[in-house]
Amino acid sequence: MVRYPNAEECAATRHVGRIMFPDITIWIETVTIMVEIVGISVILLGIVIGFGELVRDLVKHVNVPHRYELLRTRIGKALLLGLEILVAADVIKTVSIELTLQNLLILAVLIVIRTALGWTLFLDIENHLPWQKT
Repeated sequence: MVRYPNAEECAATRHVGRIMFPDITIWIETVTIMVEIVGISVILLGIVIGFGELVRDLVKHVNVPHRYELLRTRIGKALLLGLEILVAADVIKTVSIELTLQNLLILAVLIVIRTALGWTLFLDIENHLPWQKT
């Protein structure tokens, strides 16, 4: 007769009343790290592309009006997208792996800070609020 282990005997870890198997936890942690890497890569790639275009225009002596404003806009948009991706990674990590009151409060503070930063960047790039006509 095959004896199946109960929840305490199997290779599982407990998180807030849920049983989460180590394989799933490792997979979710890996996905979270990959999403964070994508967010950081988006920011870095936006900065590199922005400066690359600036250098290209300067070397070719292309007269681009408002060259530095264009650079700021490109970098700002990359920052906005990267911050959104990083917030998604934080939500995945907090909700699925480390669901504690302290981690939820830390997540809330991070989201507030990143949202404020996102609004500031948006206003700096667009020079108007989203609901205002341009």
